[in-house]
Amino acid sequence: MLDANNANGLYAVQPRDDGGPINVWCNNGWLVIQRRREGSENFFKTWKEYKDGFGVLEKEFWLGNTNIHRITSQGNYKLRIIMEDNYNDRLDALYENFTIASEKDDFRLHVGYFKGNGDNELSYHSGFRFSTKDEDHDESNGNCAKLHEGGWWYGNCTRSNLNGHYLGSENTTGATWGKHALKTILMRIKPMK
Repeated sequence: MLDANNANGLYAVQPRDDGGPINVWCNNGWLVIQRRREGSENFFKTWKEYKDGFGVLEKEFWLGNTNIHRITSQGNYKLRIIMEDNYNDRLDALYENFTIASEKDDFRLHVGYFKGNGDNELSYHSGFRFSTKDEDHDESNGNCAKLHEGGWWYGNCTRSNLNGHYLGSENTTGATWGKHALKTILMRIKPMK
């Protein structure tokens, strides 16, 4: 895995499994798993697209649930989410013990201890399976991924949805963190030490 504390840019990392290397974007030594900043990438995707990953690493993308699982299954990882809402307020959330299960368990989310300057919105989703518009694994009677136009770990339905539809300043059911409508999002992971 990547050891450089201040690594920035494109890298290929090799998890300790039988799979091949994964092309990743690194930001100050963190491995980026999702980035949104202007709405150029549509996140209303299928199960296979979320499984494999989509977008452009230098711009907006989702690294892929299989890749995130391969990386986080190697040890203890922390997840840091940096967001800016439509009022230019910066939100920062740090979670310890971040993992995503394999596809056999529908990429189930687990997050541990939270620290941040906003509300702890992702812990609600811990323990839930991933859902997309064509694979509904949420706890709701409807399909939350269709309603919120993006794949996520929905319960009934959401308290956070960083992959929801990007609507800019009019965003109320799209990319959200609690009551905050988001215009930029950076999700990054790093081994815990």
